[in-house]
Amino acid sequence: MLALKQHKKTKNTGIVKCLIFFMASVCILGFPSGASAGAMKGLKISSSVIIPSLFPFTVCSVYFQKSGGLLWLSNKLDKITRKFFKLSGTEFSVVFLSLLGGYPIGAKITNELYISRALDKPTAKKLLRFCVNPSPAFFISVVGMNIFKNTLVGVILFISNTLSCLLLNCLFTPKTKNRPITSTEFKGENFSDSFVQSVLTAAEITINICAFVILFSAICEIFKTMPISLKAYSFIAPFLEISFGITEISQIGIPTHFYGFILAFGGISTIFQVKQAAKNINPSFIYILFHRIVHGFVTLIISLLLFKLFPINYEVFSNGTVIKFTEYPLFMPSVMLIIFSVLFLMFVTTPSEKLEIR
Repeated sequence: MLALKQHKKTKNTGIVKCLIFFMASVCILGFPSGASAGAMKGLKISSSVIIPSLFPFTVCSVYFQKSGGLLWLSNKLDKITRKFFKLSGTEFSVVFLSLLGGYPIGAKITNELYISRALDKPTAKKLLRFCVNPSPAFFISVVGMNIFKNTLVGVILFISNTLSCLLLNCLFTPKTKNRPITSTEFKGENFSDSFVQSVLTAAEITINICAFVILFSAICEIFKTMPISLKAYSFIAPFLEISFGITEISQIGIPTHFYGFILAFGGISTIFQVKQAAKNINPSFIYILFHRIVHGFVTLIISLLLFKLFPINYEVFSNGTVIKFTEYPLFMPSVMLIIFSVLFLMFVTTPSEKLEIR
């Protein structure tokens, strides 16, 4: 009986997969111009926004982890972060890098720490609930400067997301059992090894993100060519792919605080990016989706309160405005490159040396 049920389940799964393949093929072949235009838009976003803004910080973050600097700093902060945030120093460091780096960075660093046994699986999976955030550059440059023509809007949304992330970590996660990592349990690689691995890992992360952006850009453009209203498309777009969808939804005039939910949620594309970045932890799609929704609602509430406390006048985004991706300011990547240079000087070692974590 059990074998029969298993056979039936396998058969049903196979049918679903075939239907998905058939529907996808019909959409691509039925709307070739939409798929092509969407892929081109995704390529433009990838080359002009994602690669120049994300890659430098990703190299910096991965290097900080692989060199041992992250765990060294985490040990120093452990007592403070446990007292004020109910997070170990390692967990807090991952949250901090996630808030600075953008959506998949926190998941990738968490996965790397899990592989190196700096985090156990329950703690690593716990971190994936909230270590999925847009970068400050996205909040301030894309939303604040380009959509609302007011950087303070982006700052308030960033603060809302940060408070939401820390609040959820403090209130709804059990006290960690992970103790600080000792020097005998983990040693960072020497500079040359950690630098090479950091660049290669950062390249892999960036290419994976670009692949998802291109694919979901094509999917969104296919939706746009279908017989649905422009308003419906504009509303759906950011829930599929956030990088350009956030500008699409701005065309329909939603309340400002609702951007807090959208940015914290991140879109279906981001959820798949997190799954890929955290492949060794292997979180389910539903698990990430549920916590993206929770994070989004908490951020929405906080941003609503902050905008009521600090009302801001801003320019309404007009229907005729088109954001040029090549004009996005790259202030944050520049700052990250400076930080990377400082880390280079702090953690450079000879090939025979190892970084000791005490």
